[in-house]
Amino acid sequence: MKFALSCIAIVFVSCRLVAGETLKDIEFARVDGHSLKLDLYLPDQKDTKPPLVVYIHGGGWRGGSKEKCEIKWLAEHGFAVASISYRLTDKAIFPAQIHDCKGAVRWLRAHAEKYGFRKDRVAVTGSSAGGHLAALLGTTGGVEKLEGTVGGNIDQSSRVDSIIDFYGATDFIQRIKNQPHKTIKEGSIVNLLLGGPADQKLELAKLASASFHVTPDDPPLLIFHGANDNKVLPGQSERIRDEYVEAGLPVTLHILEKAGHGGAVFYSGESKRKIISFLEERLMFDPLFDGETLSGWHTQSEPGIHGTGGNWGVTEKGILFGEQDPPGSGNGGLLLTDEKFDNFEIVLSLRPDWGPDSGIFLRANDRGEGWQVYVDHHDNGNVGHVRLETKVHSCPFRPFAVSRLNEQQPALKSVADTRTKDWPEGVYEETCSAEEFLAAWNPDGWNRMKIRCAGEGAFPVIETWINDVKICKLDTAKTTHPKLDREKAKTVMGQSGRIGFQVHKGKGWPDGARVFWKDIRIRRLD
Repeated sequence: MKFALSCIAIVFVSCRLVAGETLKDIEFARVDGHSLKLDLYLPDQKDTKPPLVVYIHGGGWRGGSKEKCEIKWLAEHGFAVASISYRLTDKAIFPAQIHDCKGAVRWLRAHAEKYGFRKDRVAVTGSSAGGHLAALLGTTGGVEKLEGTVGGNIDQSSRVDSIIDFYGATDFIQRIKNQPHKTIKEGSIVNLLLGGPADQKLELAKLASASFHVTPDDPPLLIFHGANDNKVLPGQSERIRDEYVEAGLPVTLHILEKAGHGGAVFYSGESKRKIISFLEERLMFDPLFDGETLSGWHTQSEPGIHGTGGNWGVTEKGILFGEQDPPGSGNGGLLLTDEKFDNFEIVLSLRPDWGPDSGIFLRANDRGEGWQVYVDHHDNGNVGHVRLETKVHSCPFRPFAVSRLNEQQPALKSVADTRTKDWPEGVYEETCSAEEFLAAWNPDGWNRMKIRCAGEGAFPVIETWINDVKICKLDTAKTTHPKLDREKAKTVMGQSGRIGFQVHKGKGWPDGARVFWKDIRIRRLD
Protein backbone atom coordinates (compact mmCIF):
# COMPACT_ATOMS: atom_id res chain seq x y z
CA MET A 1 0.00 0.00 0.00
CA LYS A 2 1.32 3.45 -0.91
CA PHE A 3 1.18 6.47 1.39
CA ALA A 4 1.76 10.11 0.64
CA LEU A 5 4.99 11.54 2.04
CA SER A 6 2.98 13.97 4.19
CA CYS A 7 1.15 11.06 5.83
CA ILE A 8 4.42 9.36 6.67
CA ALA A 9 5.67 12.56 8.26
CA ILE A 10 2.50 12.95 10.33
CA VAL A 11 2.77 9.40 11.69
CA PHE A 12 6.47 9.88 12.49
CA VAL A 13 5.86 13.12 14.37
CA SER A 14 2.89 11.57 16.19
CA CYS A 15 5.05 8.72 17.47
CA ARG A 16 7.56 11.16 18.88
CA LEU A 17 4.96 13.49 20.38
CA VAL A 18 3.23 10.80 22.44
CA ALA A 19 6.45 9.47 24.03
CA GLY A 20 6.17 9.80 27.78
CA GLU A 21 2.47 10.73 27.67
CA THR A 22 -0.76 9.15 28.92
CA LEU A 23 -3.53 8.84 26.32
CA LYS A 24 -6.97 8.24 27.82
CA ASP A 25 -10.23 6.80 26.53
CA ILE A 26 -9.14 5.58 23.11
CA GLU A 27 -12.01 3.58 21.60
CA PHE A 28 -10.87 0.24 20.21
CA ALA A 29 -14.31 -1.25 19.48
CA ARG A 30 -18.05 -0.62 19.67
CA VAL A 31 -20.30 -3.62 20.36
CA ASP A 32 -24.09 -3.35 20.39
CA GLY A 33 -23.78 0.38 20.98
CA HIS A 34 -21.34 -0.13 23.88
CA SER A 35 -18.00 1.67 23.57
CA LEU A 36 -14.90 -0.28 24.56
CA LYS A 37 -11.94 1.92 25.42
CA LEU A 38 -8.37 1.72 26.58
CA ASP A 39 -5.74 3.97 28.16
CA LEU A 40 -2.13 4.08 26.97
CA TYR A 41 0.81 4.85 29.25
CA LEU A 42 3.90 5.45 27.11
CA PRO A 43 7.53 5.53 28.27
CA ASP A 44 9.68 8.60 27.82
CA GLN A 45 11.83 7.23 25.03
CA LYS A 46 11.89 8.40 21.44
CA ASP A 47 14.69 6.48 19.77
CA THR A 48 13.45 2.92 20.29
CA LYS A 49 10.05 1.28 20.27
CA PRO A 50 9.12 -0.24 23.64
CA PRO A 51 7.43 -3.62 24.11
CA LEU A 52 3.75 -3.59 25.11
CA VAL A 53 2.09 -4.84 28.29
CA VAL A 54 -1.71 -5.20 28.21
CA TYR A 55 -3.44 -4.89 31.60
CA ILE A 56 -6.93 -6.31 32.34
CA HIS A 57 -8.67 -4.96 35.45
CA GLY A 58 -10.45 -6.99 38.12
CA GLY A 59 -13.83 -6.61 39.77
CA GLY A 60 -15.52 -10.00 39.57
CA TRP A 61 -16.40 -9.46 35.88
CA ARG A 62 -19.25 -7.23 37.08
CA GLY A 63 -17.33 -4.16 38.27
CA GLY A 64 -13.96 -2.48 38.14
CA SER A 65 -12.50 -0.12 35.60
CA LYS A 66 -9.51 0.39 33.33
CA GLU A 67 -8.83 3.50 35.41
CA LYS A 68 -7.35 1.31 38.12
CA CYS A 69 -4.25 0.11 36.32
CA GLU A 70 -2.06 -1.55 38.94
CA ILE A 71 1.04 -1.69 36.74
CA LYS A 72 1.07 1.66 34.90
CA TRP A 73 4.43 2.37 36.58
CA LEU A 74 5.96 -0.04 34.06
CA ALA A 75 6.12 2.93 31.67
CA GLU A 76 8.91 4.27 33.89
CA HIS A 77 10.88 1.10 33.11
CA GLY A 78 10.67 1.22 29.33
CA PHE A 79 7.37 -0.54 28.63
CA ALA A 80 4.24 0.76 26.94
CA VAL A 81 1.17 -0.15 29.00
CA ALA A 82 -2.40 -0.47 27.69
CA SER A 83 -5.18 -0.71 30.30
CA ILE A 84 -8.26 -2.07 28.55
CA SER A 85 -11.98 -2.30 29.26
CA TYR A 86 -14.31 -5.19 28.49
CA ARG A 87 -18.05 -5.84 28.74
CA LEU A 88 -19.13 -6.60 32.28
CA THR A 89 -21.76 -9.19 33.13
CA ASP A 90 -24.59 -6.63 33.15
CA LYS A 91 -23.91 -6.19 29.42
CA ALA A 92 -23.04 -9.73 28.27
CA ILE A 93 -22.09 -13.18 29.49
CA PHE A 94 -19.00 -15.24 28.67
CA PRO A 95 -17.30 -15.49 26.16
CA ALA A 96 -17.95 -11.78 25.47
CA GLN A 97 -15.26 -10.77 28.00
CA ILE A 98 -12.45 -12.75 26.38
CA HIS A 99 -13.62 -11.69 22.89
CA ASP A 100 -13.23 -8.06 23.99
CA CYS A 101 -9.76 -8.62 25.42
CA LYS A 102 -8.55 -10.39 22.29
CA GLY A 103 -10.10 -7.64 20.18
CA ALA A 104 -8.09 -5.09 22.17
CA VAL A 105 -4.84 -6.98 21.54
CA ARG A 106 -5.55 -7.14 17.80
CA TRP A 107 -6.41 -3.41 17.73
CA LEU A 108 -3.21 -2.54 19.58
CA ARG A 109 -1.13 -4.50 17.09
CA ALA A 110 -2.90 -2.82 14.18
CA HIS A 111 -2.10 0.62 15.67
CA ALA A 112 1.40 -0.12 16.98
CA GLU A 113 3.10 2.08 14.39
CA LYS A 114 0.86 5.04 15.16
CA TYR A 115 1.59 4.97 18.88
CA GLY A 116 5.19 3.86 18.62
CA PHE A 117 5.37 0.51 20.43
CA ARG A 118 6.39 -2.94 19.23
CA LYS A 119 3.74 -5.32 17.95
CA ASP A 120 6.02 -8.35 18.09
CA ARG A 121 6.68 -8.16 21.85
CA VAL A 122 3.39 -8.22 23.77
CA ALA A 123 2.60 -9.43 27.30
CA VAL A 124 -0.77 -9.68 29.03
CA THR A 125 -1.45 -9.32 32.73
CA GLY A 126 -4.42 -8.82 35.01
CA SER A 127 -5.68 -8.91 38.57
CA SER A 128 -8.39 -11.21 39.97
CA ALA A 129 -11.06 -11.39 37.23
CA GLY A 130 -8.48 -9.72 35.01
CA GLY A 131 -5.95 -12.39 36.01
CA HIS A 132 -8.45 -15.03 34.91
CA LEU A 133 -8.86 -13.30 31.54
CA ALA A 134 -5.10 -12.75 31.15
CA ALA A 135 -4.33 -16.44 31.75
CA LEU A 136 -7.16 -17.47 29.45
CA LEU A 137 -6.05 -15.10 26.69
CA GLY A 138 -2.47 -16.30 26.93
CA THR A 139 -3.32 -20.01 26.78
CA THR A 140 -5.95 -19.91 24.02
CA GLY A 141 -4.05 -18.60 21.02
CA GLY A 142 -5.82 -20.06 17.99
CA VAL A 143 -8.90 -21.31 19.90
CA GLU A 144 -11.61 -20.19 17.48
CA LYS A 145 -14.51 -20.19 19.96
CA LEU A 146 -12.70 -17.65 22.11
CA GLU A 147 -11.29 -15.43 19.37
CA GLY A 148 -14.38 -13.47 18.32
CA THR A 149 -14.42 -10.57 15.89
CA VAL A 150 -14.69 -7.62 18.29
CA GLY A 151 -13.11 -4.52 16.80
CA GLY A 152 -12.14 -6.25 13.56
CA ASN A 153 -8.43 -6.33 12.67
CA ILE A 154 -8.78 -10.05 12.03
CA ASP A 155 -5.50 -10.01 10.13
CA GLN A 156 -3.72 -9.32 13.44
CA SER A 157 -2.82 -12.00 15.99
CA SER A 158 -4.15 -12.03 19.55
CA ARG A 159 -1.32 -14.30 20.75
CA VAL A 160 1.02 -12.92 23.40
CA ASP A 161 4.62 -13.57 24.40
CA SER A 162 4.17 -13.85 28.18
CA ILE A 163 1.52 -13.81 30.92
CA ILE A 164 1.42 -12.43 34.46
CA ASP A 165 -1.59 -13.63 36.47
CA PHE A 166 -2.34 -11.91 39.76
CA TYR A 167 -4.56 -14.22 41.86
CA GLY A 168 -6.92 -15.15 39.02
CA ALA A 169 -9.19 -18.19 38.76
CA THR A 170 -7.99 -20.82 36.29
CA ASP A 171 -10.30 -23.82 36.89
CA PHE A 172 -14.03 -23.28 37.40
CA ILE A 173 -14.63 -27.04 37.65
CA GLN A 174 -12.45 -27.10 40.75
CA ARG A 175 -14.25 -24.03 42.09
CA ILE A 176 -17.61 -25.78 41.73
CA LYS A 177 -16.36 -28.28 44.30
CA ASN A 178 -14.65 -25.99 46.81
CA GLN A 179 -16.43 -22.66 46.25
CA PRO A 180 -20.05 -23.39 45.30
CA HIS A 181 -21.09 -20.04 46.75
CA LYS A 182 -18.94 -18.39 44.06
CA THR A 183 -19.95 -20.64 41.16
CA ILE A 184 -23.44 -22.10 41.70
CA LYS A 185 -25.38 -19.78 44.01
CA GLU A 186 -27.81 -17.46 42.24
CA GLY A 187 -26.28 -14.01 41.80
CA SER A 188 -22.74 -15.26 42.45
CA ILE A 189 -19.96 -13.89 40.27
CA VAL A 190 -19.29 -17.06 38.24
CA ASN A 191 -23.03 -17.71 37.91
CA LEU A 192 -23.40 -14.23 36.40
CA LEU A 193 -20.35 -14.70 34.17
CA LEU A 194 -21.57 -17.99 32.68
CA GLY A 195 -25.26 -17.07 32.63
CA GLY A 196 -26.29 -19.73 35.14
CA PRO A 197 -25.00 -22.17 37.75
CA ALA A 198 -21.58 -23.49 36.77
CA ASP A 199 -22.52 -27.08 37.63
CA GLN A 200 -25.20 -26.87 34.94
CA LYS A 201 -22.83 -25.32 32.38
CA LEU A 202 -19.83 -27.61 32.67
CA GLU A 203 -18.65 -27.30 29.06
CA LEU A 204 -18.79 -23.51 29.22
CA ALA A 205 -17.04 -23.60 32.61
CA LYS A 206 -14.21 -25.66 31.11
CA LEU A 207 -14.03 -23.38 28.07
CA ALA A 208 -13.59 -20.42 30.44
CA SER A 209 -10.83 -22.15 32.45
CA ALA A 210 -7.23 -21.58 31.38
CA SER A 211 -6.03 -24.78 33.06
CA PHE A 212 -7.89 -26.84 30.45
CA HIS A 213 -6.20 -25.04 27.54
CA VAL A 214 -2.50 -25.43 28.37
CA THR A 215 -0.50 -26.72 25.40
CA PRO A 216 3.27 -26.91 24.74
CA ASP A 217 3.25 -23.75 22.60
CA ASP A 218 1.90 -21.48 25.35
CA PRO A 219 3.92 -18.47 26.56
CA PRO A 220 5.84 -18.28 29.86
CA LEU A 221 3.70 -17.62 32.92
CA LEU A 222 4.39 -15.71 36.15
CA ILE A 223 1.81 -16.01 38.94
CA PHE A 224 1.30 -14.15 42.21
CA HIS A 225 -1.20 -15.34 44.83
CA GLY A 226 -1.83 -14.58 48.48
CA ALA A 227 -1.56 -17.49 50.92
CA ASN A 228 -4.57 -16.12 52.83
CA ASP A 229 -6.76 -15.44 49.79
CA ASN A 230 -10.27 -16.73 50.54
CA LYS A 231 -11.92 -15.13 47.50
CA VAL A 232 -9.88 -16.98 44.87
CA LEU A 233 -8.19 -19.89 46.62
CA PRO A 234 -4.43 -20.42 46.04
CA GLY A 235 -5.27 -23.83 44.59
CA GLN A 236 -6.43 -22.04 41.44
CA SER A 237 -2.89 -20.82 40.77
CA GLU A 238 -1.37 -24.13 41.81
CA ARG A 239 -3.66 -25.86 39.32
CA ILE A 240 -2.35 -23.99 36.25
CA ARG A 241 1.20 -24.10 37.62
CA ASP A 242 0.96 -27.91 37.61
CA GLU A 243 -0.39 -27.95 34.05
CA TYR A 244 2.52 -25.79 32.92
CA VAL A 245 5.05 -28.04 34.64
CA GLU A 246 3.47 -31.10 33.01
CA ALA A 247 3.74 -29.42 29.60
CA GLY A 248 7.39 -28.48 30.22
CA LEU A 249 6.64 -24.76 30.02
CA PRO A 250 8.35 -21.93 31.95
CA VAL A 251 6.23 -21.06 35.00
CA THR A 252 6.86 -19.46 38.39
CA LEU A 253 4.31 -19.21 41.20
CA HIS A 254 4.98 -16.78 44.04
CA ILE A 255 2.81 -17.38 47.11
CA LEU A 256 2.84 -14.26 49.28
CA GLU A 257 2.63 -15.67 52.78
CA LYS A 258 0.84 -12.81 54.56
CA ALA A 259 -1.26 -11.57 51.65
CA GLY A 260 -4.93 -11.97 50.92
CA HIS A 261 -6.82 -11.04 47.76
CA GLY A 262 -5.02 -8.03 46.33
CA GLY A 263 -3.19 -5.11 47.86
CA ALA A 264 -0.06 -3.04 47.27
CA VAL A 265 2.24 -5.93 48.22
CA PHE A 266 1.59 -7.53 44.83
CA TYR A 267 2.82 -4.51 42.87
CA SER A 268 5.62 -3.05 44.98
CA GLY A 269 8.86 -4.03 46.69
CA GLU A 270 10.12 -7.51 45.87
CA SER A 271 7.05 -8.30 43.75
CA LYS A 272 7.69 -5.22 41.61
CA ARG A 273 11.29 -6.27 41.05
CA LYS A 274 10.18 -9.75 39.96
CA ILE A 275 7.58 -8.30 37.59
CA ILE A 276 10.14 -6.06 35.90
CA SER A 277 12.72 -8.85 35.69
CA PHE A 278 10.23 -11.26 34.12
CA LEU A 279 9.01 -8.77 31.54
CA GLU A 280 12.51 -7.61 30.64
CA GLU A 281 13.58 -11.19 30.12
CA ARG A 282 10.55 -12.10 28.01
CA LEU A 283 10.13 -8.91 26.00
CA MET A 284 13.60 -7.38 25.79
CA PHE A 285 15.77 -10.51 25.35
CA ASP A 286 16.18 -12.49 22.11
CA PRO A 287 16.36 -16.29 21.82
CA LEU A 288 19.90 -17.65 21.57
CA PHE A 289 18.81 -21.28 21.09
CA ASP A 290 15.93 -22.24 18.76
CA GLY A 291 14.82 -25.25 20.83
CA GLU A 292 15.08 -27.58 17.84
CA THR A 293 18.59 -27.66 16.39
CA LEU A 294 22.18 -26.64 17.14
CA SER A 295 21.98 -23.92 14.50
CA GLY A 296 24.14 -20.98 15.56
CA TRP A 297 26.34 -23.19 17.75
CA HIS A 298 29.46 -25.32 17.23
CA THR A 299 31.79 -27.44 19.31
CA GLN A 300 35.28 -26.11 19.89
CA SER A 301 37.43 -26.16 16.77
CA GLU A 302 40.65 -26.84 18.67
CA PRO A 303 41.40 -29.20 21.56
CA GLY A 304 41.17 -27.28 24.79
CA ILE A 305 41.36 -27.62 28.54
CA HIS A 306 38.24 -29.75 28.75
CA GLY A 307 38.64 -32.12 25.81
CA THR A 308 37.80 -32.19 22.13
CA GLY A 309 34.17 -31.06 22.17
CA GLY A 310 31.86 -33.44 23.99
CA ASN A 311 28.56 -34.72 22.65
CA TRP A 312 25.65 -32.27 22.25
CA GLY A 313 22.07 -32.64 21.10
CA VAL A 314 18.45 -31.57 21.52
CA THR A 315 15.78 -33.71 23.20
CA GLU A 316 12.25 -34.23 21.85
CA LYS A 317 11.06 -31.55 24.27
CA GLY A 318 13.45 -28.98 22.86
CA ILE A 319 16.06 -29.15 25.63
CA LEU A 320 19.76 -28.77 24.87
CA PHE A 321 21.94 -31.44 26.48
CA GLY A 322 25.65 -32.15 26.79
CA GLU A 323 27.58 -35.25 27.85
CA GLN A 324 31.04 -36.69 27.60
CA ASP A 325 31.95 -38.22 24.25
CA PRO A 326 31.50 -41.15 24.52
CA PRO A 327 29.58 -41.12 27.84
CA GLY A 328 31.86 -41.78 30.80
CA SER A 329 35.03 -41.62 28.70
CA GLY A 330 36.52 -38.61 30.42
CA ASN A 331 36.45 -36.56 27.21
CA GLY A 332 34.54 -33.28 27.58
CA GLY A 333 34.41 -30.02 25.71
CA LEU A 334 32.43 -26.89 24.97
CA LEU A 335 29.51 -25.92 22.77
CA LEU A 336 30.12 -22.35 21.59
CA THR A 337 28.03 -19.71 19.87
CA ASP A 338 28.96 -18.95 16.28
CA GLU A 339 28.56 -15.28 17.11
CA LYS A 340 30.86 -13.31 19.40
CA PHE A 341 29.52 -11.04 22.16
CA ASP A 342 31.10 -8.34 24.29
CA ASN A 343 28.59 -6.70 26.67
CA PHE A 344 25.41 -8.68 27.30
CA GLU A 345 22.94 -10.24 29.71
CA ILE A 346 21.97 -13.88 29.30
CA VAL A 347 19.17 -15.82 31.00
CA LEU A 348 18.63 -19.57 30.86
CA SER A 349 17.24 -22.56 32.69
CA LEU A 350 19.63 -25.35 33.66
CA ARG A 351 19.43 -28.75 35.29
CA PRO A 352 22.54 -30.82 35.95
CA ASP A 353 21.69 -34.53 35.84
CA TRP A 354 24.21 -35.52 38.46
CA GLY A 355 25.98 -32.44 39.83
CA PRO A 356 28.59 -32.77 37.11
CA ASP A 357 31.50 -30.41 36.71
CA SER A 358 30.34 -27.98 34.04
CA GLY A 359 29.93 -24.29 33.47
CA ILE A 360 28.98 -21.32 31.32
CA PHE A 361 31.83 -19.55 29.53
CA LEU A 362 31.87 -15.84 28.69
CA ARG A 363 34.01 -14.11 26.04
CA ALA A 364 35.57 -17.49 25.22
CA ASN A 365 37.96 -18.25 22.37
CA ASP A 366 37.75 -21.29 20.08
CA ARG A 367 39.83 -23.40 22.46
CA GLY A 368 37.21 -22.87 25.15
CA GLU A 369 39.26 -20.48 27.27
CA GLY A 370 37.38 -17.68 28.97
CA TRP A 371 35.65 -16.37 32.06
CA GLN A 372 33.67 -19.25 33.53
CA VAL A 373 30.55 -19.20 35.71
CA TYR A 374 30.54 -22.43 37.71
CA VAL A 375 27.68 -24.93 37.29
CA ASP A 376 29.10 -27.64 39.46
CA HIS A 377 27.75 -29.19 42.66
CA HIS A 378 29.77 -32.38 42.90
CA ASP A 379 32.41 -32.68 45.64
CA ASN A 380 33.98 -29.27 46.25
CA GLY A 381 32.05 -27.59 43.44
CA ASN A 382 30.23 -24.28 43.14
CA VAL A 383 27.35 -22.77 41.20
CA GLY A 384 27.20 -19.12 40.21
CA HIS A 385 30.64 -17.84 41.16
CA VAL A 386 33.46 -17.17 38.71
CA ARG A 387 36.70 -18.67 37.47
CA LEU A 388 39.24 -17.55 34.88
CA GLU A 389 40.01 -20.66 32.83
CA THR A 390 42.86 -20.55 30.28
CA LYS A 391 45.85 -22.73 29.44
CA VAL A 392 48.33 -20.02 30.38
CA HIS A 393 46.60 -18.96 33.59
CA SER A 394 43.65 -20.06 35.74
CA CYS A 395 42.24 -18.38 38.81
CA PRO A 396 39.24 -19.54 40.90
CA PHE A 397 37.09 -16.86 42.57
CA ARG A 398 35.23 -19.34 44.75
CA PRO A 399 34.36 -18.20 48.28
CA PHE A 400 32.83 -21.53 49.29
CA ALA A 401 32.34 -25.01 47.91
CA VAL A 402 29.22 -27.15 47.71
CA SER A 403 29.02 -30.94 47.58
CA ARG A 404 26.46 -33.69 47.30
CA LEU A 405 26.73 -36.02 50.26
CA ASN A 406 26.56 -39.08 47.99
CA GLU A 407 24.43 -40.46 45.19
CA GLN A 408 21.91 -41.98 47.62
CA GLN A 409 21.61 -38.76 49.66
CA PRO A 410 21.52 -35.95 47.11
CA ALA A 411 21.22 -33.10 49.60
CA LEU A 412 23.88 -30.43 49.37
CA LYS A 413 26.28 -29.23 52.03
CA SER A 414 28.72 -26.35 51.89
CA VAL A 415 32.19 -25.64 53.24
CA ALA A 416 34.46 -22.61 53.07
CA ASP A 417 37.06 -22.84 50.32
CA THR A 418 40.45 -23.10 52.04
CA ARG A 419 42.00 -20.76 49.48
CA THR A 420 39.88 -17.85 50.69
CA LYS A 421 41.93 -17.54 53.88
CA ASP A 422 44.52 -15.60 51.86
CA TRP A 423 41.98 -13.23 50.29
CA PRO A 424 42.21 -9.54 51.15
CA GLU A 425 39.13 -7.30 51.23
CA GLY A 426 37.67 -6.48 47.85
CA VAL A 427 37.90 -9.75 45.90
CA TYR A 428 34.16 -9.56 45.19
CA GLU A 429 32.05 -6.42 45.26
CA GLU A 430 29.13 -8.62 46.33
CA THR A 431 28.73 -12.29 47.15
CA CYS A 432 26.01 -14.33 48.76
CA SER A 433 26.66 -16.63 51.70
CA ALA A 434 26.69 -20.41 51.38
CA GLU A 435 23.40 -20.50 53.31
CA GLU A 436 21.77 -18.06 50.87
CA PHE A 437 22.95 -20.13 47.91
CA LEU A 438 21.64 -23.40 49.37
CA ALA A 439 18.26 -21.78 50.02
CA ALA A 440 18.06 -20.60 46.40
CA TRP A 441 19.38 -23.62 44.47
CA ASN A 442 17.20 -26.61 43.58
CA PRO A 443 19.63 -29.55 43.27
CA ASP A 444 17.06 -31.89 41.70
CA GLY A 445 15.14 -29.67 39.30
CA TRP A 446 15.35 -26.71 36.96
CA ASN A 447 17.00 -23.49 38.06
CA ARG A 448 16.86 -20.09 36.36
CA MET A 449 20.18 -18.29 35.99
CA LYS A 450 20.93 -14.76 34.85
CA ILE A 451 24.43 -13.50 33.99
CA ARG A 452 25.51 -9.97 33.17
CA CYS A 453 28.90 -9.41 31.52
CA ALA A 454 29.91 -5.83 30.70
CA GLY A 455 33.03 -3.72 30.60
CA GLU A 456 35.79 -2.46 28.35
CA GLY A 457 38.80 -4.54 27.41
CA ALA A 458 39.71 -7.98 28.71
CA PHE A 459 38.37 -7.49 32.26
CA PRO A 460 34.56 -7.20 32.51
CA VAL A 461 32.23 -6.88 35.47
CA ILE A 462 30.42 -10.21 35.89
CA GLU A 463 27.20 -10.48 37.90
CA THR A 464 25.14 -13.63 38.47
CA TRP A 465 21.72 -14.52 39.86
CA ILE A 466 20.09 -17.89 40.56
CA ASN A 467 16.30 -18.07 40.92
CA ASP A 468 16.24 -14.28 41.48
CA VAL A 469 18.86 -14.44 44.25
CA LYS A 470 22.00 -12.35 43.65
CA ILE A 471 24.99 -14.69 43.84
CA CYS A 472 27.89 -12.36 43.12
CA LYS A 473 29.33 -9.29 41.47
CA LEU A 474 32.96 -9.50 40.39
CA ASP A 475 34.81 -6.57 38.83
CA THR A 476 37.67 -8.44 37.19
CA ALA A 477 39.49 -5.16 36.47
CA LYS A 478 39.51 -4.09 40.12
CA THR A 479 39.40 -7.32 42.12
CA THR A 480 42.12 -7.69 44.75
CA HIS A 481 42.42 -11.46 44.23
CA PRO A 482 46.11 -12.21 44.97
CA LYS A 483 46.39 -15.02 42.39
CA LEU A 484 45.02 -13.14 39.36
CA ASP A 485 47.80 -12.37 36.85
CA ARG A 486 46.29 -9.79 34.51
CA GLU A 487 49.30 -9.70 32.20
CA LYS A 488 48.99 -13.42 31.49
CA ALA A 489 45.21 -13.17 31.18
CA LYS A 490 45.49 -10.39 28.59
CA THR A 491 47.43 -12.66 26.27
CA VAL A 492 44.29 -14.80 25.88
CA MET A 493 41.26 -12.71 26.85
CA GLY A 494 39.75 -9.85 24.87
CA GLN A 495 36.80 -7.45 24.60
CA SER A 496 34.56 -10.00 22.90
CA GLY A 497 34.22 -13.74 22.58
CA ARG A 498 31.83 -16.63 22.38
CA ILE A 499 29.33 -17.85 24.95
CA GLY A 500 29.90 -21.50 25.75
CA PHE A 501 28.40 -24.41 27.68
CA GLN A 502 30.82 -26.89 29.18
CA VAL A 503 31.01 -30.62 29.72
CA HIS A 504 34.03 -31.22 31.95
CA LYS A 505 36.68 -33.80 31.20
CA GLY A 506 37.56 -36.47 33.78
CA LYS A 507 36.56 -39.99 34.75
CA GLY A 508 34.35 -38.90 37.65
CA TRP A 509 31.20 -38.65 35.53
CA PRO A 510 28.88 -41.68 35.74
CA ASP A 511 27.94 -43.21 32.40
CA GLY A 512 24.88 -41.42 31.04
CA ALA A 513 25.26 -38.26 33.13
CA ARG A 514 24.23 -35.10 31.30
CA VAL A 515 23.69 -31.41 31.78
CA PHE A 516 20.54 -29.80 30.38
CA TRP A 517 19.86 -26.23 29.24
CA LYS A 518 16.74 -24.57 27.85
CA ASP A 519 14.99 -21.24 27.32
CA ILE A 520 18.28 -19.46 26.55
CA ARG A 521 17.85 -15.75 25.84
CA ILE A 522 20.24 -12.82 25.44
CA ARG A 523 20.19 -9.02 25.42
CA ARG A 524 23.06 -6.98 24.03
CA LEU A 525 24.11 -4.02 26.16
CA ASP A 526 25.29 -0.70 24.75
